[in-house]
Amino acid sequence: MTSGEPISEEMADVLAYLERRREACATVADNSPDNPDAAVGAGAMRRQLDVLIDDFRAGLHRGEAAVRVQLLAMRDERGEES
Repeated sequence: MTSGEPISEEMADVLAYLERRREACATVADNSPDNPDAAVGAGAMRRQLDVLIDDFRAGLHRGEAAVRVQLLAMRDERGEES
C-alpha cells in the first residue's frame, strides 16, 4: 500500500479500527492525571498502535500468513508447541 495505491475495503476497516483504538488510548492518557500508571500504559499502547498502523500502510503485513505457516511447520518438526 504505497502512496496512491488503493486499499481494500477490509484493510480500510482495519486501519480505521486501529486508528480509533489509538485515539481511545490518547483519551485515556490525557484523562488519567490521578492514575499515572494508566496514563503511561495508554501512552505505550498508543505508540504501539502508531507502529502497527504505519506498518500496515507500508504493506509490511503482506506475506505474513505464509511466513507463519512455515514457522509453525518448523516448530512441529522439532516437536515444539506454539
